[in-house]
Order: sequence, then structure tokens, then C-alpha cells
Amino acid sequence: MADNPDPAAAVLTAEQRHAFRGAHYRFKAAGGELLLAIDRSSEPLRRLLREHGQTCAAAITAYNPGGRLRDEESNRHAQQQLERELQTLALTCFPGRHEDPAGQWPAEISTLALGLPCPAACRIAARYGQLAIVCCDATGTPRLIEIAEPASRL
Repeated sequence: MADNPDPAAAVLTAEQRHAFRGAHYRFKAAGGELLLAIDRSSEPLRRLLREHGQTCAAAITAYNPGGRLRDEESNRHAQQQLERELQTLALTCFPGRHEDPAGQWPAEISTLALGLPCPAACRIAARYGQLAIVCCDATGTPRLIEIAEPASRL
């Protein structure tokens, strides 16, 4: 189950939760590609955090808000806006993709933002209508975090 202290606040359906948990989260970092999986500790991620003097990170996208497919142009525009917002926070960011290994959902461009605390990442994700994000702490274990009130549902 996704990390969410209030089950009544959960927004994902069982099917969506299963898809998020089974997705591959790939990022291009200086040392090569990071492949992250929910609740699986990642030594390369832990090392990346240490190398950059950070204790947390968040994987965030602006693609397909509310879990609804949207045209590529709208997705790219929103993602560029998100990336500009992350740049203003002076975070170290790595480009990536969220991928459905079963191929039933198109890949989504994403950003891994080192040093972005989970609460702040949730607020940003909510503004972009996201249902969930991936956060991790210094242990390097990605966790699925549901967004209680994404903008697309307000």
C-alpha cells in the first residue's frame, strides 16, 4: 500500500496503485542509469544522495494529470513548466521516465530532484494534478506517496 497516513484520503484506485507500484522509474545520472522500484532499496540511489550531500529525493512528473491520458504537446509543456519550477529551487535534477513494463500505459517523462523533501514534492505534484509521486530518504528506498488533493480533483 502507498504511504498515506489517512486511508480515507487515498486517491488511487487499486488498479492505479498496482500500476504505480509495478512501474519502472529510470533516471540518467552521472554514473549511469538508475532503475528504481517501489519499496526496493537502491544502493546507486543511496550513493547518489551521499555524493550530492542530500538526504532525500522525489521523482515527479507533470504528465497525464489525474491519471488521464493527455496529448503529448500538453504533457511536454507542463513538464517544462515543472522543470523550470524545480530549477528555481536550485535542486540537482536528473531526467528520467516512468515506464509501465507491461506497455499498457505510455512512458512519462519525469525528473528526479535531489534534496526535495517529500512534503514539498507533494505540494508541487498536487499543483500539477498528480495522483502520486515517488519519494525517498537517505536509505535509498523509493516509496509511493499518494497525493491527497491533486489539483485535477479540486
